[in-house]
Amino acid sequence: MRIFLFSIVLIIIAGCANQVAPSGGPKDITPPTVLDYEPDSASVLFTAKTISIKFDEYVILNDVFNQISISPPLNETPDYKLKGKTLTISIKDTLKPETTYTINFGQAIKDNTAGNVKENFTYVFSTGSYIDSSQVSGKVVDLLTAAPATKAYVVLYYEPTDTSFTTTKPYYFAKTDVSGNF
Repeated sequence: MRIFLFSIVLIIIAGCANQVAPSGGPKDITPPTVLDYEPDSASVLFTAKTISIKFDEYVILNDVFNQISISPPLNETPDYKLKGKTLTISIKDTLKPETTYTINFGQAIKDNTAGNVKENFTYVFSTGSYIDSSQVSGKVVDLLTAAPATKAYVVLYYEPTDTSFTTTKPYYFAKTDVSGNF
């Protein structure tokens, strides 16, 4: 009889607890933050073959070949590798002298847990003694609707001819944002 009563008491006590998973705190809405660059972004007299970018959290790379763009373009695509919280970019191509390069990551970098995107993150460096700060900007609109042209590319050629766009890669390019700005 004692065992029976003891069993009933244990069943009642176990049934009283409401077992739910812990909430885990507030929802993560912050994209990854860069903690360190090696070499620093905006470096001049750049000769490195490897770039390391350390983030404050684990990240994943999304759609690398469509999201990451390098301007001016390289002949060989760099290697992108993640180890821990560090992204390593290995440049396989020979860089042009006295040239400012921009690596635009678009929406390629996301945090590993919540999927928050680090929008339009860029890394800039120059093989010359200064960062070329000349800029071209504007807004692209659809000719028929006058609506902003989103996800359009604006390109500049080093030696433009009427056939440049069919025979060579553009020297500089930019992608428009949701408002059509570049």
